[in-house]
Order: sequence, then structure tokens, then C-alpha cells
Amino acid sequence: METHLEALRDIERRLGALAVDPAPLPKQQSGETACGGGAAPPSYGLGGLGDLNNMPALTRLHMDLIARAFACDLTRVITMTIPGPSMPWLRIHEDTHNDIAHLLDVQDEPRRSTIRGKMVLIQRWYAEQLAYLMTQLANIPEGSGTALDNTLIYWGNELGDASGHMNVRVPTVLAGGAGGASAWAASCACAPRAPTRWAAGRAPARG
Repeated sequence: METHLEALRDIERRLGALAVDPAPLPKQQSGETACGGGAAPPSYGLGGLGDLNNMPALTRLHMDLIARAFACDLTRVITMTIPGPSMPWLRIHEDTHNDIAHLLDVQDEPRRSTIRGKMVLIQRWYAEQLAYLMTQLANIPEGSGTALDNTLIYWGNELGDASGHMNVRVPTVLAGGAGGASAWAASCACAPRAPTRWAAGRAPARG
């Protein structure tokens, strides 16, 4: 329980570091109170929350909140969308939708290789975030296994061929143990587009 409470305090500190207003001091809470819900969240200034350079930090914070919510069984289903108008932290300043995803079918070089190389960077970053979420869930003991063992994660894209707006061959990844209903993970390595979407569903813990 103390590990869980410290994780919550860490999230508060990191979120406060992105705000202009001083971060509210985290208050010590009992385990029952922390997992009970109903309390109003601290009031933070908007600060750098709209700065695209803070997207990686905000994404990690979002996933940490998901992991804590699963740990407390506050919810069993989440949906997360990561938009990407541009990704300056990857040195990608173009519109990832119109200037990259929709141009994957261009043939002239070196433009073709440049665009596809940037899409690889984008999708690699998405995969790293998914791996982070899975690691956080794997670090939460639950029943005879972990929270990841009792979770099924679906990672998908809107289209399989973004340049042609085609919804065939849509790349999909399934991961997690699904409470014993699934002992496998599957992936389809196709050329996806941004934004990317994740959904995670929970099975009852088995212990």
C-alpha cells in the first residue's frame, strides 16, 4: 500500500512541475481513502499542459494514472488516444496527419524515404509508450500474478492505408494475459498512421 501511495505522490509532483502555479502539496492519506475516490483533485495551473514538447511527460503521467486506477480497481476499462499534430521531441515538426501519414505513397526519392523514416520514428515512439504501460501493469501484484496478467490491451490505428483512407490490413496489437483467457500477444506489422488508440479491459483477479 505504501508503494501505491508513493506512486500517487510522484504523479502529483510530476504534474505540478508542468504547471505555472505552485504545485499543491500532496497530503498523506490512508490506503482506504486513496482508493475510495470521491475527493476533488488538486487545482493546478494550466502552465505548460498545452505545450507539445510536454506531450511525452503528460503521456507517461496519463499511463501512470491508468496503472494506479487499475491497482485500486477504480475502473476496469480505459480508452486512450494519443494525437500527434506534430512531435517536436522527435524533431518532427510537420503535421503528422497531412504531411506524413497521407503521403506514405509518394514515390519520388529522397522524399519517399524521408517520409517513411519519420513514420517509423512516430510508430516506434508509440510502441515505447505501450511498453511503458505494460511494464507499469506488470509491476503491480494482483492475485497470483500481476495487473498485466489480468488485462487485455488492444492497440490499433484508424486505417491500414492512410494515404488512400483504406480500412483494410489495419495494424493491430493485442497484449496482456486477459485473466488467463489469453496466453499470447499478437501483432501485425503494417504501415499505420497517427493518431494511435489504445484500449484496455480488465478481468477479475485470480488468486
